[in-house]
Formats: sequence, C-alpha cells, structure tokens
Amino acid sequence: SVCGVPNDTPSPTPAPTDPPAFVEVMCADRCHLIQWPYVMHGSFAASTSLAQCEAACEDSGDCRAFSLQWDYDTQDGSEKCFLYKDSMEPSPAKCADDPFHTKNCWYGTQGGRFYIRPEAREEYNVLDYP
Repeated sequence: SVCGVPNDTPSPTPAPTDPPAFVEVMCADRCHLIQWPYVMHGSFAASTSLAQCEAACEDSGDCRAFSLQWDYDTQDGSEKCFLYKDSMEPSPAKCADDPFHTKNCWYGTQGGRFYIRPEAREEYNVLDYP
C-alpha cells in the first residue's frame, strides 16, 4: 500500500515479442547452398531485396530459407534471390548438417547473405561461417 491506499493494480506485462520469421547466418563468400533444393526467384534492387526476397519466401508456402547474392547478370548492384524448398531434403544427406562447413555443399558467392527459419537452422545445424 502507498499512503494507506491499497496498491493492487497489477503492473502492465510487456507484450510478448514474436520470434523473427528468419534469422541471418553469416556465410562469407559461400552463401549459396547448392545441394539444398532451391528456386532462383528473381533479382531485386539492393535497397529492397531483403524485404522482397523474404516476402517471396513467405508467399511461396514451400521455403525454409533464402539467400541473396550479387547479380552478375545485371551487374548494376541488384541481388538475386534464391528460395530453398521446405518440401525437399538436401542431397547428398551430408549437406543436411552444418552445410556451410561441409565440402561440396555450398557454392561461392559475391556479396551474399543467407536467412533461415530458426527451427530449420536448429534442425540442420546451420552454423555461421567462418
């Protein structure tokens, strides 16, 4: 009680924050997981590529991860968007565990970034590289 007035008003509970849909994995110059089934979705201006590629992944209904990398076709600073399918497993199976550190599971990239659903990161042991 404060000054004889009962203080039974509960303090506000902060609203829970939703976990992010995707988390970034550091991948240096090997940001394309070549042995994970994927679709090359398109090329976007660098200023909007993250939001557009993430939206494409969400909208596809079959996407566990996505990557962005320098678009060598346009050479205008755009980034290619790759969507990694949730409905198919990496092949060979060795690429389903710590793929950025496993030989022949990744492909060299320039200016790449990789994002994955947190539960898929855990399932496939996707660790930062280096």
